[in-house]
Amino acid sequence: MQPKPAVKNNAILQPKGNLGKLLASYRGHPIRKSEILIFFLLTIGAVVGPLGYGIWRLLYGYTHYGPASAISWSQPWFIASASATLLIILLLIRRIGIARLRIHVHKNGITINRPLRKRNREIMWGDIASISSSSVQERFLGMVFTNTNKLSLTLQNRKRHIIDGDLQGLSQLSDRIKSMIYPTLLKQYRGKINTGQHVSFEKIHLSNNGLHFHNKDYHWNSILNIGIHSGSLVIELTNAKIQKFAVSSIPNVEILLQLVEDLTQH
Repeated sequence: MQPKPAVKNNAILQPKGNLGKLLASYRGHPIRKSEILIFFLLTIGAVVGPLGYGIWRLLYGYTHYGPASAISWSQPWFIASASATLLIILLLIRRIGIARLRIHVHKNGITINRPLRKRNREIMWGDIASISSSSVQERFLGMVFTNTNKLSLTLQNRKRHIIDGDLQGLSQLSDRIKSMIYPTLLKQYRGKINTGQHVSFEKIHLSNNGLHFHNKDYHWNSILNIGIHSGSLVIELTNAKIQKFAVSSIPNVEILLQLVEDLTQH
């Protein structure tokens, strides 16, 4: 089997039209009181502190050593305060943007409303070529510090939209999107397989005869088992070798597993 050529960037998407009935809405996490406190403490420590110390250095230098020394001693602190101010403003804008993020699921597609964008992004179900998800754990001294989930939608024209864990109900949104696009994609993939074509899942390619990955063909009788374990797609081969792929690198991974089940049961 040979890898499927990538879809060209000029692929035609479905014309935007009536999205249909609103089925569900999802919003970003609201700003918590603890975050307001953190921003306040950052402002005091990183902005007001250096600014106050810079003013003191300016006055002390001016009264004791003249204007040249006053400017030289105080300037680094004013720059630090200004830099911290800019950084905090950018962080605050991003956080407000997260809180105002809205995604609406309709009968015929979804709309993504990001507050810094002039227009809502409309995506029809037929525009979505694949969906994948990932979960990244950030650790410190062996302990999980935070867990970040991301949802990636790839369109027919290869453009990608990333929705991260800042959205409330991200897993429910993922399930809703899959329930809308998977039946159609599964039908298309089965049609290709029935006509002798292969189906691409990025790093893995599937056909009637088996799987193709790492530039090698693996017939069904050489594959012992395939499933998802600890965020990885695990393929066990009859020669006792095990191949692992990050689930986030395999689009439509549930469809891949369904097709494998269909073909290996025959």
